[in-house]
Amino acid sequence: MNTKRQTIVLCNCCVTVSLFVSGCGLFSTPAPTFTPVPTSTPMPTLPPMPEKTPPPVRIWEGADAKTICLQTELTSPEGNQVIPDPIGEAVRNILRNMGLQVVDHGAPCDATLTITTDAGADKGFYVPGGSCYTGGNVQMAISFTAIGQEDFETVINAERPAGEVVGASWCEEHRQPDDFLEYYVFEETWSEPLLDILVDLWGPQVLVWAMDQIAAGKWPNHVSRRLETIGPTDEIVRALIYALQDESKILRRNAACMVRGFGWEAKDAFPFLPKQ
Repeated sequence: MNTKRQTIVLCNCCVTVSLFVSGCGLFSTPAPTFTPVPTSTPMPTLPPMPEKTPPPVRIWEGADAKTICLQTELTSPEGNQVIPDPIGEAVRNILRNMGLQVVDHGAPCDATLTITTDAGADKGFYVPGGSCYTGGNVQMAISFTAIGQEDFETVINAERPAGEVVGASWCEEHRQPDDFLEYYVFEETWSEPLLDILVDLWGPQVLVWAMDQIAAGKWPNHVSRRLETIGPTDEIVRALIYALQDESKILRRNAACMVRGFGWEAKDAFPFLPKQ
């Protein structure tokens, strides 16, 4: 009897221990849970882009001109008409960058912009001897018209004297007056006063959209210097935000340089800086 009772007690003890160890008994505790630690920080969500709208015409109060008829003509130093006109191409791209629709002269449009340019060339000397066309002048007649608005008309006269010392090999290839049109001095001669007129018409954001059209291969240049002088106004910073997202690599690069130069004053553009 004693042996049988001992056997039963021993079996009951074994069952109790097995239940406790297996976690099914009254004294069991739940297994600890572990929250996984993220291996990387999720990318922040960019703020919404401000609405991009074509700028109004500043000289006509309350007037919008979203479609522009553009007519340009360039007469070379030799008296020949230049086709395609590099001035017209630059202006067309600047206006399109601003969100305006540009059509050929004669098509239905809200306003007509006409730019007629006569170019001259001046011969300068180079070392160790010889001469080539390193200077010149331009005369530009500009008009901007629309039905029901007062006509805008102006004439620009700009000159860059010859005499800059350049390489002999370059001058060997620029002995004709028309070669002046390929020299960067020609672009600087017409672009500086013309940009002033476009700013009068549409505001300083014109300069932002000109950064990949005028002096794009040089930094800093006269376009960036003008932007620095004006400073990071709301209008300029907003244009820079869109320029940072543009398809043009040059425009994105130059816009990033402008934001960096403006520093904290252009903080609204920081989230849109290209990620390298």
